[in-house]
Amino acid sequence: MATINLRNISKRFGKNLVLKDINLDISDGELLVILGPSGSGKSTLLRVISGLEKPDTGQIYFDGKDVTDSPPSERKIGMVFQDYAIWPHLTVEENLIMVMEAGSFGRAKRGENRGEIIEILESVGLGDKIKRMPSELSGGELQRVGIARALASKPRLLLLDEPLSNLDERIRKELLVKILEIVRDRKLTALMVTHSQDEAFEIADRIAIINSGKIEQVGTPEEIFFKPVNRFVAQFIGDNLILEGKIEDVSTENFKINLGELGSIKYRRLQEFNIGEKVSIVIRTSDLILRREMDGNGIEARIVDVKRFKNSYRIFVELNDKRIIKFITNTAPEGKDSLKYFISFNTEKSFVFKD
Repeated sequence: MATINLRNISKRFGKNLVLKDINLDISDGELLVILGPSGSGKSTLLRVISGLEKPDTGQIYFDGKDVTDSPPSERKIGMVFQDYAIWPHLTVEENLIMVMEAGSFGRAKRGENRGEIIEILESVGLGDKIKRMPSELSGGELQRVGIARALASKPRLLLLDEPLSNLDERIRKELLVKILEIVRDRKLTALMVTHSQDEAFEIADRIAIINSGKIEQVGTPEEIFFKPVNRFVAQFIGDNLILEGKIEDVSTENFKINLGELGSIKYRRLQEFNIGEKVSIVIRTSDLILRREMDGNGIEARIVDVKRFKNSYRIFVELNDKRIIKFITNTAPEGKDSLKYFISFNTEKSFVFKD
């Protein structure tokens, strides 16, 4: 295991500043997931930590030691890539042997290493595939070999760069559980990059949200979901309805937001706003309720389509600004298409940010 500290890390490719003054701490034995949109700098950050890329500014510390200028071979990391990175001309066993010998275990110990190889392959569910060639394996099995190879290097830090993105949904779910099991059983410090929110929220101890090369927020899954620090994090996580407006009234206990053609919404005054300020409201779609009558805060909507999907219904409603949003319910709505409805929500479960 290892404690990792990044201080003021920046990285530029040509004129493109990919990482911007990154500060990040990973605790000993923690599984941290870096989550962000495509092109946000996730994989570059992982490569900088591994030593495959050198930062332009800043320092990297492993257990308090500055490894900024150290090559990957001296950092004792195991890395799992998106595209498997398996030697195609070697058997599963030989792929692991090559890693062990590269780690200075020596050919004289090949027989001694066999027991460890078997144990590692069994831990990833490949105990019966030891003599197989990569061409005889499925995509999920190839990625298990990739994980086994990373473990064979006896890493103090396990790095996973979108390891499940090339796999189908069923295999992805199985392997995600396996990764969590391996990290916990071996008490590894692990850093995983993904663009999948489901993967991040399912296994992470903490999540780091990155956007355009900048860390926006680091926290537990609960903190990221329920206490986003800014509009980007709130909007990026989950499915949301975004409303924009201006503060039109402020009293001792409440403030009112004018949403233009969508009407107005009143909030209990938990934040300080000034009349005329532009704000954005982020509401989780799971907190929206479709009603026939106005109940508290709400906006007018009309049903434009209803689709049956397995045991539920997809209800598509149009707002006054012509936006269409989707609801998932277990029962079909009353009435016909274009009938007036209202969308209501608990304002204390939504987020208001100054623009």
